[in-house]
Amino acid sequence: PRSLRVTIFDLETSCSKRDSIRLHVHPTPTAFISSNALEICSGDSTLLTATGGVRFQWSTGDTTASIYVKEEGIYSVVVFNEFGCSDSTSVTLTVHPNPDITISGNTSFCSEQAATITLSGAVSYVWSNGNRTSTLSTSIPGNYSVTCTSNYGCQSIISIPLTLSTVQATLSGNFTYCQGSQTGLEVDRD
Repeated sequence: PRSLRVTIFDLETSCSKRDSIRLHVHPTPTAFISSNALEICSGDSTLLTATGGVRFQWSTGDTTASIYVKEEGIYSVVVFNEFGCSDSTSVTLTVHPNPDITISGNTSFCSEQAATITLSGAVSYVWSNGNRTSTLSTSIPGNYSVTCTSNYGCQSIISIPLTLSTVQATLSGNFTYCQGSQTGLEVDRD
């Protein structure tokens, strides 16, 4: 506690009075926000934790010490100590988009050929068959999944079905003919 001497002077009467009072100065808290990440990927969330006080008021309306957030923006908190003194601070959360993948190539292929699929929109690709390039060339039909990662570490997982096309046809006509003559054959697509 500190003592303060005060002199009160009345201008109309020219009277004065002296008094002393005791002031109690309470410390101001220091607000701080910690987080496991201030840059996240779309769809993820992060934990913000405020310290420095015993009571908290977040810009989101929350009054707990920790909150989960997933929207990009500025998050602020006012912390109060046991005397009601306050301090505030804020952090900015950045949300990066997941990669937007473009698929080019033919997902249907004929026997004894290969399907070639090329992806773009990410910086790294990991296919379900172990391939680690943006292009997959295979003659084996099936569902192929690929994890595509952006330069921020955000991921999109897509599945690409590769199908084997076959030609269904029946030949009909006269299969027997003499040398030097012609015959007619018909192709009936099933």
